[in-house]
Amino acid sequence: MKDSRLAGFHLLTRSARVKKLQASGWVSAADLAGLKAGGFDVHLLQEMSENMVSFMALPVGVVPNVVVNGVPRLVPMATEEPSVIAACSKAAKLAGHGGGVTACAGERRIGAQVLVDTDASDEDLVELIGVHKELFMEQVASYHPRLVAAGGSVEEISFRRLELNSGKSVVFDILCNPADAMGANFANDIAERWARFLAHILPCELHGAIVTNQPLGRPAKASVRIPFDALATKGEEGASVAAKIEALSNWAMHDPLRSVTHVKGILNGVFAVMTPLYQDVRAQAVAVSAFCSSQAAATLCQWSVQEGRLVGNLVMPMVCGTAGGTGPHVDTTSTYYRWMKVERAGELEEVLATVGLLQNLGALLAIATEGIQKGHMKLHERKQKR
Repeated sequence: MKDSRLAGFHLLTRSARVKKLQASGWVSAADLAGLKAGGFDVHLLQEMSENMVSFMALPVGVVPNVVVNGVPRLVPMATEEPSVIAACSKAAKLAGHGGGVTACAGERRIGAQVLVDTDASDEDLVELIGVHKELFMEQVASYHPRLVAAGGSVEEISFRRLELNSGKSVVFDILCNPADAMGANFANDIAERWARFLAHILPCELHGAIVTNQPLGRPAKASVRIPFDALATKGEEGASVAAKIEALSNWAMHDPLRSVTHVKGILNGVFAVMTPLYQDVRAQAVAVSAFCSSQAAATLCQWSVQEGRLVGNLVMPMVCGTAGGTGPHVDTTSTYYRWMKVERAGELEEVLATVGLLQNLGALLAIATEGIQKGHMKLHERKQKR
């Protein structure tokens, strides 16, 4: 098993870093061309967007030292903010003293919605779903054979009444399992197909059919237990540093102004990993916002001192997929997945949850010790010298 510890990696030049990754088995000869070109050509870019006239670049860095569920991994991050990668790398190294991070994928589900006006009674709608649901699900299987073969499906169909148009407005909610896809395109297709299906069996006026970005199913989780000794600095004992991090975590849990920045720091890392994989960071952002607004403690990640260790726990919805979308068409995507040891969407969830946990630790550690600004500005000064 390849080791993800890359001592002195940040001190090397870019070419030397690539050579070191190649020598240690993380980069194959076939990967090199893709890494140099950024994984795509201009012709692909023209197909990815509309009215394309130019393109932008983000540097992709590597977070070493990451261990998830006992497996060493390298994690790619696309960000213009150097302190994000530096903080996550430092936190990953500290987590290694506690055996690394333990992560568990959630139960990813996505919803489709259809809004209609109808004079049908609740009893009529219950009967309609009961009679026709199985037939509709069979049709879905015929429309999406590969997704269904991978475990995807329509799982539930229900309805709710809205206080619109004299109580005639009804929303049909369809719960979908997207398998390894992110699922938005699947859910949109299901919504539109259910709308057409309804047109043949229910007197109604259709108003719209669309995916919902409300996170459904169970969120992903990640946890770590770091011994005090690993947190010690030249001027401070590890127990004291751990106590400060616990205090900062409690601050975020009780202060909405602080909790927003606490969560933003977590997303710094999660978004930076999602970006080079061409994941939908916009859907991830609104899912986290919805999740936080529904929780009593809207911080995603909490830290506490327990029996001589600093213990961190993150609970967070992850909107991601390893099938479909743009990612599979970009050469570097497969390289990055190999670095992370990711084959399925659930494994990607675990890596993202790990990064969110580590990014939060890196930020709190900086605040508790040298302060955010010192390391942050030191790294920024490199750009000013150019």
